Amino acid sequence: VMNETNKSAVKKAGIDFGLTLVKAYLVRDDGEKVYYSTADMSREGLAAALANWGVTDLCVAGNGPSHGFEEFRPHRSDHEDPILGELELQAGGVVQLMTEAGLKLSDQCMIVSIGTGTSYTLLKGGGEIVQLLGSNIGAGTVDGHMRSWGYVSGSAAIDKVLAKEFKPFDIKLADVSTKYKDLPDSFVASSFALVAREWDGNQTGGPRLVASAVKQLVTDVVRSIWLHQLNPACGTVEHVVVLGTLPTRSRVFRRELEKSLVDAGRVPIFLPHGEYALCIGAYYEINPINP
Repeated sequence: VMNETNKSAVKKAGIDFGLTLVKAYLVRDDGEKVYYSTADMSREGLAAALANWGVTDLCVAGNGPSHGFEEFRPHRSDHEDPILGELELQAGGVVQLMTEAGLKLSDQCMIVSIGTGTSYTLLKGGGEIVQLLGSNIGAGTVDGHMRSWGYVSGSAAIDKVLAKEFKPFDIKLADVSTKYKDLPDSFVASSFALVAREWDGNQTGGPRLVASAVKQLVTDVVRSIWLHQLNPACGTVEHVVVLGTLPTRSRVFRRELEKSLVDAGRVPIFLPHGEYALCIGAYYEINPINP
């Protein structure tokens, strides 16, 4: 319960204005870490919670709408490339979370951030990042299907729908670099056939499509990581750090993604509070002008 006694030396918070959710992070004067997300509360409630802690300045990341937070002074990264600047903040948050979890990778790892869309970033052992690609297939794909069929959004609701409609599946990836050299240039390999096979709008309706969307997302993540192995500039990636609200909160999605990554020869890492990596990075990397 928050009241006037909560106000302390806290002056800043890291905040991630996403296209779907807003997430925030702050550290109290006693060292206690506080996490907020509009997956659990309204935008108004989140803003009120920050104000109640005495926050006056926001270290801002994300490209979503910021309405409702006008009472705070915003501060953003001054990186000349906005996209790379965001990825550096996210990588900084990952390093912070890994340190807190007692993890340290001597080799490079892949950061897969599953938000409204999905981004893939290579984090090298020395802290350097390499922007790889983004995908329009993300948690927003699943959320959109949930909403279009009248379901309440959120990971718990997704798991409830999937409880009856989702069946575990296996992803098989062929080595196209050696087995399909003679295929014509027009050849396109796509896992959308899986969705088409699963979907029958006349009989099963929304739940089946939601389940198919989850399968498509898992397949797309595994396939995208695998495709990078064909790029010599990427090199071998064994460890995959998975971020995002959906893989953090959806038991079914995390289980299937973890299984599929292991089957593909990867070591998946789901960090505690991983969904807050971007706002954590913003908190530590952006210095407000008026702290």
